[in-house]
Amino acid sequence: TYHVHISSTYRPSDRSPVIVNYDGIDGGGIKMEGYSNVDSLPVIAVYPDSLMGTRGFTAWQGAPYSLEGDYHVQFTKDMTTEVNQRYCVDSSKVFAIGMSNGGGFAVIANCKLPGMFRAIASLSGAYYTGCTGSETPSGSLLALHSATDPQVPFLGSSTKGVPAVTGWATKQAKDRQCRITKHTPSIKGTEQYEWTGCKDDVSVRLVVIQEQPHGWLAISNAQGVEASNTAGYIWSFFKGSMSAK
Repeated sequence: TYHVHISSTYRPSDRSPVIVNYDGIDGGGIKMEGYSNVDSLPVIAVYPDSLMGTRGFTAWQGAPYSLEGDYHVQFTKDMTTEVNQRYCVDSSKVFAIGMSNGGGFAVIANCKLPGMFRAIASLSGAYYTGCTGSETPSGSLLALHSATDPQVPFLGSSTKGVPAVTGWATKQAKDRQCRITKHTPSIKGTEQYEWTGCKDDVSVRLVVIQEQPHGWLAISNAQGVEASNTAGYIWSFFKGSMSAK
C-alpha cells in the first residue's frame, strides 16, 4: 500500500517531480509523512508501506529481518508506474528518500531499478546489502549519518552486518567513477565529504553529524545549508542533481 500527497503548486497540465519516501523498521508512510516535512516541498510525495518482516515488525527488503525476495523492488516499480498514470509526472525528476532500513532499501532499489531515480537521499541508513553482480548504482547520492548513532554504528559492525559509513560512501563514489574528493572538516559538529567529476555528472555527498541519535537527522547551518529544515536541505541537493546528464 501507499498514499500520495499533492503539493499546492501542482497543476495537472505541468509535469511535476516526485519523491518516494521509505520509512524505517516498524514504521510506515503515514508515520514518515508526519516527521519528515516532505509535504512542504513542491513535489508529488509518495509514501509506501513495507511488508511485515520476520520478527514481528514491518521491514524493507535487504535487511536480515525482512522477507527474502524482490517483493519491494517490484512493488516500487509497480507503484511508480501507477503514479505516472494517475498524475502529470516528470519522469526525469523522480527521487527517493529513505530513513534507516528505508535508507538501505533506497540504495537497493536504485541498483535494481537503474535510471528510475535521479537522486536518492539516505538518513541513518542501514546498508546490509547493496549492488550485487553486474548491478551498478546510478544518479546522485546524499547520505546523512550521525557519528554517534547507537543503532547503526558509524564505524560499522560485524555483529550487525553493516559497513563503516565512510568506506561505504567512498565505494559508492568509486562505483560512480567520481574523480574529485573534497573534505570539509567539522564545523559546529558537521563534517562533509563531496565526490564530484563522476560519470554522467552525478555527485556523492556524505554529511557526518555529531551528537545526534539514530533517525531523521537535523542539519545545522554550518555547511551553507539553503533551507532551515532537513527536507529542504535534501531538496536543494536534488535540485542540484537536475543539471546532471
